[in-house]
Amino acid sequence: MGQYSVAQHSCLVCDLLGGSYTGLMHDSWESVIGDVATPVKNALNLLGNGVWREFEFGMAKRFAHNWGFCFPLPDVVHEADRTALRIEVASLASNEMKTAMRKAGVEPLYDPQWLIQEVWDPDRSFREFMDRFDTYGPTGRRI
Repeated sequence: MGQYSVAQHSCLVCDLLGGSYTGLMHDSWESVIGDVATPVKNALNLLGNGVWREFEFGMAKRFAHNWGFCFPLPDVVHEADRTALRIEVASLASNEMKTAMRKAGVEPLYDPQWLIQEVWDPDRSFREFMDRFDTYGPTGRRI
């Protein structure tokens, strides 16, 4: 099995919201700054007086302005992101990881409608993401 991509995750969030461009783009700034684990973000914020939060907020705000999606992200997008994580844990995580996630307060969501049947390869991830971008995003953004 290949590696589950941020693109596939973003498509799942978009789909959970019934076709949301903001849902599709909700992690877009991580393409530049990386996907930093929440515990690391919390430590940086604690040690650096909110330095990571300010940095990430600034990047997200710039991406939203440039790419034309809602920011700050609406609560419904945050909720869909949490739901996607629960689906991903149910679908993809080992039993050990599921136990660890439960201890961290993330209960796997076993919903037959949303269970992930396959991990997309990079080409499919790109195609699926761009199909949604073209369908739900602002016009005139692609060359």
